[in-house]
Amino acid sequence: MVLLALAGGFARRLEPRTLKFPKQLLPVGKKTFIDLYFESLNGIKNRLDKVVLATNQKYYPFFASWAKTSSWPVKVISNGVETKDKKLGAIGDFLFALEKEKITDDIFVCASDYILPDLEYNKFLDFFADRKASVTIGRIEFDKELLKAGSCLEFEPGGRVIRFKEKPAVPFSIYYGIPYYIVKKDDLSLIRQIPMNLRDNIGQLVSQLVVTSRVFAMEYTGGIIHITTEEDYQKLLKNPPKF
Repeated sequence: MVLLALAGGFARRLEPRTLKFPKQLLPVGKKTFIDLYFESLNGIKNRLDKVVLATNQKYYPFFASWAKTSSWPVKVISNGVETKDKKLGAIGDFLFALEKEKITDDIFVCASDYILPDLEYNKFLDFFADRKASVTIGRIEFDKELLKAGSCLEFEPGGRVIRFKEKPAVPFSIYYGIPYYIVKKDDLSLIRQIPMNLRDNIGQLVSQLVVTSRVFAMEYTGGIIHITTEEDYQKLLKNPPKF
């Protein structure tokens, strides 16, 4: 299995901090956010065959420098994009990484600005193996505004997702879709079929697989650490996770 960490965005809502520097490398105590991100994944390190971080050309030098000192064997790749108006979108970055690294294996893809401090990652990988299908994570969320700003999903008792939508105008369930996915290698060709105009949000891969294949959701009841705004970052500085 390949782990793909997506870091191709330009973090507009954290400007001016991110005008020249990626938010994942912002300091949190003596570490950086990306250090904590990978520490949260330590339990499955031996179950991964390859680790790739995909970013843009503007941030590439910073991530490449960080990777040289990381305890994780991370290969950093650039999509060649230097400005926001040329961005490929999360699906575009995903597909770029597949082609660049010639990935044909099952792939664990996640947004690198999310940390799930309470997730049992081995359980998530086992959930994938048991279902023999692509999988994601759903978390109960009663804040409708958060559901509207993120994604909403509905799944059956066995976990099969029957409905998924990014940024729904009217949420149709209380489950928030977390951008952590394991895509079965047989489904990779289906992701390539996603139209160019729908490639901005990584959750679109779930929308695609709900219709063209099978995708299951594992319920998660723990916390979420997500840095989008300055307020998010300040909260993290006051209460950093410990792994």
